[in-house]
Amino acid sequence: MLLEKGKWRLIEECRGSGSGSVQLQWADQRCKAYLARERQFLLKLMVAMHFTGGQPARSSELGSIKVQNSMVSNRNIFVINGRVAVVTTYDKSLKRRGKVEYVFRCFPDRLSQVIAQYLVYVLPFSRIL
Repeated sequence: MLLEKGKWRLIEECRGSGSGSVQLQWADQRCKAYLARERQFLLKLMVAMHFTGGQPARSSELGSIKVQNSMVSNRNIFVINGRVAVVTTYDKSLKRRGKVEYVFRCFPDRLSQVIAQYLVYVLPFSRIL
């Protein structure tokens, strides 16, 4: 059984990096349908974040949330006191004043739970697909 060896064994086998003899085949149509449903969910999640995160976000703020660090930038989503918070930048003032403004958004408890569950369960699986 794939899950008996550890919780990440299934993911390793799906990626093809596992050492087991199990060969998994992806159902392309179902994968595409799953990813389409994930995209619909993300659009609804962005709307919820837009309305409940304080002042309405500017056009590019919520779409530029990074969930992990990269070589050139840091993530901007955090958990603070059990709530998900996002720190984005707004650079309109950069042109006028020469400095970046940071916008801090903290989401309600229920939405924070939805975001956290998405990041823990759905996002890693969808990245495999």
